[in-house]
Amino acid sequence: MAELVAPPFKNWRTTLERLEKFLSDSFFQKYNLTSQLQTELKTFQNIPCVKYQTGRPLFKDIDLKKFEEVDVKSTKFGPTWSTFWFKLEVDLPASTSKVNLAEFSTIGLVWKCDCEALIYDVNGVSLQSFSEERTFFPFEDPRFQGTLYVELACNGMFGAGEHCIQPTNLEKTFTVSEVKLVVRNDLAYSLYHKLNMIHDLAKEMGQNTVSGSNALYTANHVVNLLHKEGFSAQSLQDALSIVNKIFPPQTGTKHSDEHLTIDAFGHCHIDTAWLWPYDETKRKCARSWVNQIKLMKKNENFKFVCSQAQQFKWVETDYPKLFQTIQEFAKKGQFIPLGGCWVEMDGNLPSCVSFCQQFLYGQMYFKEKFGQFSDIFWLPDTFGYSALLPQIANLSGIKYFLTQKLSWNLVNTFPHNSFIWEGLDGSQLLTHFPPNDNYCARMNPSELLFAEKNFKDKGRSQDAMMLFGFGDGGGGPTEEMLVRVNALQTDHKVAVPSCVTTTPTQFFERLDKNRSSLCKWVGELYFELHQGTFTSQSEIKRLNNRMENLLRCAEFYVAVLRIISQRDSNSMPPELDIDKMRSALKSAWELVLCNQFHDVLPGSCIEEVARDAVDYFKRAENLIKFQFSSEVISCRVNLSQWSFDVQSVEPRRSDPLLDVVVPKVNLCLENEYLRAVFKPDGTLESLSACGTKQNLAAEGSPLNVFKIDSDMPLFWDAWDIMDYHSETGANISAVSHRIENGCFVFEFKISDNSKMSMKVSLPKCEPYLVFELCVDWQEAHKLLKVEFEFDLRAQHCSYGSQIGFVEQTNNMNTSQDTAKFEVCGHKWAAMQQYGYGCAVLTPAKYGFRALDSKLALSLLRAPKAPDDNCDMGNHSIKYALMPYVGTFQTADVQKCANDFNLNTDDFVVSIPKLSPQMTEVTSEGALIKVLSKAIRIESFQCAYEMPNAYVLKLSEQFGSSAQCNVALSSLLGMKKYALCDILERPLSEFADISERGVIINVKPFKLICILLIA
Repeated sequence: MAELVAPPFKNWRTTLERLEKFLSDSFFQKYNLTSQLQTELKTFQNIPCVKYQTGRPLFKDIDLKKFEEVDVKSTKFGPTWSTFWFKLEVDLPASTSKVNLAEFSTIGLVWKCDCEALIYDVNGVSLQSFSEERTFFPFEDPRFQGTLYVELACNGMFGAGEHCIQPTNLEKTFTVSEVKLVVRNDLAYSLYHKLNMIHDLAKEMGQNTVSGSNALYTANHVVNLLHKEGFSAQSLQDALSIVNKIFPPQTGTKHSDEHLTIDAFGHCHIDTAWLWPYDETKRKCARSWVNQIKLMKKNENFKFVCSQAQQFKWVETDYPKLFQTIQEFAKKGQFIPLGGCWVEMDGNLPSCVSFCQQFLYGQMYFKEKFGQFSDIFWLPDTFGYSALLPQIANLSGIKYFLTQKLSWNLVNTFPHNSFIWEGLDGSQLLTHFPPNDNYCARMNPSELLFAEKNFKDKGRSQDAMMLFGFGDGGGGPTEEMLVRVNALQTDHKVAVPSCVTTTPTQFFERLDKNRSSLCKWVGELYFELHQGTFTSQSEIKRLNNRMENLLRCAEFYVAVLRIISQRDSNSMPPELDIDKMRSALKSAWELVLCNQFHDVLPGSCIEEVARDAVDYFKRAENLIKFQFSSEVISCRVNLSQWSFDVQSVEPRRSDPLLDVVVPKVNLCLENEYLRAVFKPDGTLESLSACGTKQNLAAEGSPLNVFKIDSDMPLFWDAWDIMDYHSETGANISAVSHRIENGCFVFEFKISDNSKMSMKVSLPKCEPYLVFELCVDWQEAHKLLKVEFEFDLRAQHCSYGSQIGFVEQTNNMNTSQDTAKFEVCGHKWAAMQQYGYGCAVLTPAKYGFRALDSKLALSLLRAPKAPDDNCDMGNHSIKYALMPYVGTFQTADVQKCANDFNLNTDDFVVSIPKLSPQMTEVTSEGALIKVLSKAIRIESFQCAYEMPNAYVLKLSEQFGSSAQCNVALSSLLGMKKYALCDILERPLSEFADISERGVIINVKPFKLICILLIA
């Protein structure tokens, strides 16, 4: 190698740009390094093809007789969501062996398209995907000849919007710009990527650092060498030897007390649905994961982490050979399933029982298919985290938690990367936020430098995680990323953190050794962005809430049927197949749990996904409509706060006035609990609880004021409500009112396009006033909400949570307070001062705002991206006002909210009439009853695996320590019990159930799981 001498002074800018041009695919590409990366062997122009306009046929379903040749370069492939299959006959040119099978070369296929594709062999085995980021498929056998098939999906990695989050363009077309056989120069390829690393390093560190200057001058030396000596194999090897002075070949991992140690894991975040429908996600999983298998075969140290049991099940069903290969690499410790959940669900909106089912179904799947439970809760991309989650995770065998979404906070920077997250009940998760603030790194040196600079727990820890690979739309790590990872794992000569290859569990175990040095965060992890997801796609949220209720009822119903059928099998009809009913229940749960994915339930998805979600909910409901041909009794399953029972259905009263207070002409409603007086405009000028003369409506500020606000976020349309949204709002007043069927009915004109009617009734025996809205909503970028300005002096507002409640300040003292201008509440919110207060009860509406004495409930939004028809159409919305004396605990607000939520969804079932014990069940009254007002029955269901076993879940709601007495009807025949976790593993010895039932002590906000043996 000739000695090259650079001038003693070099201009930083020109030297840096010289390197950029040497690596550019746009400038001087015939003369720079990119010209040496590939040599073309053969171009494909006309390729046999078959089109499928609808559906997504698997390899086994394609019709091999329908292939017709098309000119791929001149053809527009579409429209959106259609599929094309291509048949390629690979025949290497005769000259190939003479010139191209050199020692440092790889022969393969280049497929360049602006959509997604997957290549198969002649036996239907998937081999690798193609996308804009991945265009080269290397042949394992350099002399390969034969048939290959390519499946082309007419959508991009991020769907088919015109750009980013825009609605789907259903007429979009896609192109295939190049299909050719090439030989890749592996020496040039390796040099190209290492020089890119050096360029990135120099640009990031700058000329005032030794590492930055050394890196750039080393690269300049390489450029001089190749310009002088040319691009022969020897010259390229000489150039690599120069570069290897900075990033040497594998010589052992570098550990330094001066730098962060970064555990790097391949990762491929695939949204279960978002800008593409569920069925396309199935293909995305196959495309993404087959890529990782290919990389693992060449790199034994490569570790790839992957969550979401639902996605594994899809691949298991549609791509069984790929799934078997994944299982093989999982045994080797390279393909690492983790997360513990069915999907990466929304962290705010699911109920307590849904969260339990997410972990139960996810963990059981991982145990069955991969031999072990996950010890890590993996939820990198969701829009806030309920304070219940540490407890649910702990009860599911999980100690660790990874996420990063709070790095997106709009107002306040979250103060930690590694910390102890403590939930509402005191449960803890060791938590880590990767300090590069994303889950799809490219493994550039600049990212490691940023991670070290950004790491917020310096002095307390020296360990961090980095997840690399294309994500959201799938793809995962590439060969180029592994080149960079391998370079950064060595004893390199630059001031950059080193990477290590471990497992996520090993990372957390190392972090756990420093546990005593870490800070603690107590309560929810509130996300200071995307608050609009509490409201967007109202129908999805309504149906989710409905199915959560119906599935709880169905679980109880099936458990009771199994108990009775096992004790009285002779009199039960032969068509009663409990196993089949349980299988249907499981399938229904899987559909609902899938819909709780963090872009579906929150409403941040395209219109096609919203339709899919509604269809999934309908399918789930149909699965639990159990029918019998024999004589049956119609019964209603009743799940109140404190008791579960099954009762014969009584004929509904024909006169609606029998159940409600008859309205008075002066717009007044009154029963033994409350008195309410309306104004003609639909607002409440007076509301008071009986027992107090205090009017809860502030003077001059009536309650129940409807407002329509401008709702134009900065960017994330369906996701965001901004803090300025109420600055341009207007009140909406009723234009007429009347009395109809025992209710006040008010008519509103929202705008020239939208209208609303409001029906108000007061049940005779309930302490709350019921409002039922029928809204014809045809708006754009508007927010409809209802406000209640109470005559109360309160420092905070209480909101229902999945278990218990959370308290939020209703002032703007701090930046944290101002950032929480919209918060999540489940079923109720209450504002009170000493002696009395008022609660708003609502099923399936989650967005609240409290400021001073005003409480607002968000009802409907009208975003236009990514679904430009989001929430357009007719809506039925219910809420209630409940004035009370005392505290919300002593006034039974939580029970009333629970019952008000359940009353929206009757679960009427058929029970075989033949069994006398079934007749006893329907007349018994409460089959399960708790004798403490602080305790709520969450669910009663058959154990997941254990025969003759049942699981009863209870939760403490008041924030008190309570003794809970559970009375179990003798008809259930329960004999023994033990406390257990969500995975139904006993946590205590089994004990006999006494005549008094099960008596246990419960701590504040605890979820108690009891395993019962019949």
